[in-house]
Amino acid sequence: GQIVDVDAAISRETGPESYCQWFLPAMIFLRAGLGSQCWHNPYKRARLTIDDPLLRSQYGFLRYDKLLDSMRRVPYGTSIAFIPWNYRRSRQAVANLFLKNAQQLSLCVHGCDHTNREFCADDENQLLQRANLALQRMRRHRESSGIPHEEVMVFPQGLFSMAAIRALRKSRYLAAVNNSLYPGYSGGTLRLGDLLLPAMDRYHGFPIFPRGDTTTIFRVGVDLFLGKAGIVVEHHEFVRDGYSQWEAFAEQMNRLDDQLAWPSLIETVTESCLQKVTGENRIEVRFFTHTFRWHNNSDEPAHLQLSKFDPDPMLIKEIRVDGQVSPFRVSDSFVRLEVLVAPRAVITVEVLDEETSISPFRASVAYRVRTGLRRYLSEFRDNS
Repeated sequence: GQIVDVDAAISRETGPESYCQWFLPAMIFLRAGLGSQCWHNPYKRARLTIDDPLLRSQYGFLRYDKLLDSMRRVPYGTSIAFIPWNYRRSRQAVANLFLKNAQQLSLCVHGCDHTNREFCADDENQLLQRANLALQRMRRHRESSGIPHEEVMVFPQGLFSMAAIRALRKSRYLAAVNNSLYPGYSGGTLRLGDLLLPAMDRYHGFPIFPRGDTTTIFRVGVDLFLGKAGIVVEHHEFVRDGYSQWEAFAEQMNRLDDQLAWPSLIETVTESCLQKVTGENRIEVRFFTHTFRWHNNSDEPAHLQLSKFDPDPMLIKEIRVDGQVSPFRVSDSFVRLEVLVAPRAVITVEVLDEETSISPFRASVAYRVRTGLRRYLSEFRDNS
């Protein structure tokens, strides 16, 4: 008898699952009645993320050879949230496992030094330096190990400030993946509608993709129905007693939808969208990342009406479609463009911001000593 208002403010203590009884029945009815004319994500995606581990044969309870064996038993994929401070410490034998199994294993960015509240500062310039240094370290890691990295940030302790989101955008990260969608320890609210999207892009038009733990399959099911990716988070302790408990959960996830796939995080975020059919061969698509790929799986050309939420459109230099500059317009805080896509073709849309000058991050000797001590003590704890 009640349908919730999607513009209702939701506090950080309340997740969308608390409102399921008031929006799911209506959404199920609309989806069943309207089919492809209703907003939906055409791709069902999932990914396991494991925070912190070094690329050594064993880190805590995690062994990469055992992890690969598990992924062969039960289809799933894993992204390691890698701390860039460790960029010179990877073992090549483990790096080779990543290179040989690129679909199953990948690296994303986990902070920079992984210090306490590292991305909670309000100094945008300092955050810009840290975000850029993290990418520089990941590039050096790629040069030495051969492993490419996903330009996706996982915030240490799940904490970030509004300034950090703007810094990530200016540093050309594609997205953040995080447990919380709320900044810092401060209060603040989002709308329920923001939490129902595949990615929350209310802050500076930069997408934050939610991830959750493995305590309940219900939340994963709701996320997939809403068009979100089923991204889950663990640390090395999740295999303290072996992989059977996690594998059972992954099997439950696979049973939720026979089209569920486990691609890399970069593929998951850059292909996430909401779309609906608006006429013959006409499709309206809302995308979230500054690089977006769309597949026309039809034997007919598709006329796309593309849109992306962006409250900071003045940052945009140009938009390119398959490398060619494309006209666009801005209205109601959305950038909009139209594209004709050939049958069975794939297009890449790039929203390019103006270049930002970034000065080098210069840490004091005391900071470097504290950071190194923190990292080694953390590893001692995890390996004890």
